Amino acid sequence: MAAARVRQSPHSTKNHNLIVAVTFVTEVGDASRFESPRQLWDISVWFPASAQPGETVRRGGITKADNGRVRHMLVESAWTYRHPPKVGKAKLYRLEQASPKVCEIAWKAQSRLTARYRMLSARGKRTTVVCTAIARELVGFMWAVARKARGSDGHSPAVVPPPPMRVAPNFTRLDPIKGLKRFFEIKALSELLKSLIKVAIVGGSGVLIGMFLFNTAIWAPLCGDACVLRTGLHLFGAITLIGCATLILAGFVDLGISRALFRHDQRMTQTEFKREQKEEFGSPELRKGRKSFAHDLGDMPPQDLSSEAEPTFWLDSGTRLVGLYYGAGMTSAPVVLALLEGAARTQRVRAGFCVPIMTQSPLADEVFDAAVPGRYIQLRFFERVVQAMAA
Repeated sequence: MAAARVRQSPHSTKNHNLIVAVTFVTEVGDASRFESPRQLWDISVWFPASAQPGETVRRGGITKADNGRVRHMLVESAWTYRHPPKVGKAKLYRLEQASPKVCEIAWKAQSRLTARYRMLSARGKRTTVVCTAIARELVGFMWAVARKARGSDGHSPAVVPPPPMRVAPNFTRLDPIKGLKRFFEIKALSELLKSLIKVAIVGGSGVLIGMFLFNTAIWAPLCGDACVLRTGLHLFGAITLIGCATLILAGFVDLGISRALFRHDQRMTQTEFKREQKEEFGSPELRKGRKSFAHDLGDMPPQDLSSEAEPTFWLDSGTRLVGLYYGAGMTSAPVVLALLEGAARTQRVRAGFCVPIMTQSPLADEVFDAAVPGRYIQLRFFERVVQAMAA
């Protein structure tokens, strides 16, 4: 029964060829016999460390205590989800033989696991951890495909072999326009650039060898066998050195270009970035509304502040005076109560202060220009004001 559904179940998801599907079915058996994907994870694929003190089950980290072949196969398959979701020609032909429900689950798996891979990588997770997490979710999708592939009576439907493909010449690929476009693709241009760099390195090295050893090689036969042998050794050493240098430089060039191509292929489009931000942080309109509400809430005056409250801390710049009030358990942040300058400041200074004051503080001028009496101080001044009050 399980072998008959190989073509429809795990064979439909991304990077699952016939070998992967047969390996999974051979090692695990009929995946639809499990009541839940968690049971399939725990029994046949991974065996999470768990403790059972009574009726409570506490699961620990994933271990390597179970089927190594299936685990290796699933992790290798999870690597392909770093690429954007798409369906190639070969996979499209196989999906045409599957049911619409199986195709829907397979595409859902591609979309979700690709986004999941990028999200975990963006959080700084190690690649091995990311692939293990993707493989674990992939088992759940394979279990769902296997369940959908079963008939309504719980038995496997009869597998209809696909119709034989007609062997006929295909002239659609003989398109000169597409061929010209491929010449100017990024991969083709990168290969051309690497070839030009290698030719330049080898050609430049050959020119240098010719400049220094050409005259010696011409006149070497006149010196005798000793000169010929010495010249040959010099040429052999120079050619060997050039070959090693060419391989090393070509390796560095290939590494840089391959890394640039990988970043270009893995970059997220603006639409994908917006969709991922929406899935992770919510709708942009909702986030904007929350920020606006938080901003309005911060501008609201304290509700429990008495009209007879006096400043508990003063900031003096020499020309301006700022009075702040903070009560533990009464206000969430310092409140601006007084803004004095000129004669009002002079009169208040002569009256004296019974509370702490910081003199010659440039922070007073900044708070004075931006503060509103009866409101909380702005967030950009909060840390500096708190440090001044605690000093």
